[in-house]
Amino acid sequence: MKALLSEFGGVLQHNSMFNVMVRGYSPHLITFLVSEMRRQGVALEAALAGSDITPATLASTASRYSVLQILRVVMNSLRLTPEIAFDVGARLQVVACGIYGYAMLSSPDRQQLIGVVRKYAHLVDPLTRVTYSRLPGYSVWQVDPLLPADPEHPLYRFATELKLASSLAIGKDLYGPQFRFHQVRLRYAAPAQAAAYAQRLQCPVEFAQELNQVILSDADTVLQGVSRPDPMTHALALQLCESEAQRLAPTESFSSAVAALLRERPNTMHNIDQAAAQLALHPRTLRRRLQTEGTRFSDIVNAQRLELALLYLRQRELSNEDIAVRLGYSDAANFRKAFVAWTGDTPSRFRQRHSGQSQT
Repeated sequence: MKALLSEFGGVLQHNSMFNVMVRGYSPHLITFLVSEMRRQGVALEAALAGSDITPATLASTASRYSVLQILRVVMNSLRLTPEIAFDVGARLQVVACGIYGYAMLSSPDRQQLIGVVRKYAHLVDPLTRVTYSRLPGYSVWQVDPLLPADPEHPLYRFATELKLASSLAIGKDLYGPQFRFHQVRLRYAAPAQAAAYAQRLQCPVEFAQELNQVILSDADTVLQGVSRPDPMTHALALQLCESEAQRLAPTESFSSAVAALLRERPNTMHNIDQAAAQLALHPRTLRRRLQTEGTRFSDIVNAQRLELALLYLRQRELSNEDIAVRLGYSDAANFRKAFVAWTGDTPSRFRQRHSGQSQT
């Protein structure tokens, strides 16, 4: 995961919407991604490279994955099969959404359905967030990829295409095969395959807009017996969705709590005994709970050190020796060795590329 931490480390660690270390997400997205890559001739090992996912875990319906693992497989697909987001998203239908899908299908009316989507869509797709607004006669869903912020980044476009395709597929499940988007507006410039957008999304598409928006006509979003409204099932599904959301929330995870401690004391809090004492836990208990979340204390320490190192190396006034001290290393040589292990690059080369300052 070194390259991902190097490229997105700061955003990943500080994004309040999810904990990237918790392995709590449904296997459907990764399964569909890998399946589509395999269909296009990519070897399974290449599709899973760097994700810490084995063929055995991929085959298990009980497997759960972290945001970081999902990102790793997505980045593999962008490198090996860059135009599969629409095909993968089209497979994320209601039946692939687990308890979130049941919550949608059992919604007694459209307003309650909207509430489910606004609050729990991230349980299936942690790469984007959606917000809802109204225009006379229309519903407007704004789609915001969580990272990166640059709309021209391939990952931004991938996450957007995935959400558009899955939203269309889910809409047809809920409202029937006649369901259509009224219009789609996208922030990024028209890509090479722009003509395919209107065909895949079955509506007019405008590029280089201020926001990513999916506009729905009220006439196309009237529940006509396609879904199965049931107040009792809906209430139970909402309880289960909320439980799942709380389990995935950063404030509920021990890895996030440890990360917060390390951010407060970046040059001192480097052993698990100290962290456990601050959290009023026995070190063995903290170690076991971190393992349950799919991580280790040393992984969190390294992630925090890397995040700070990337920040410090952009500051001209700090030497490598200064940075080593701030990160709790005995000398610059040990810091350099760790940085190379994390990123495959030296601090000096990183500094030259990002600040123009040469270091020896």
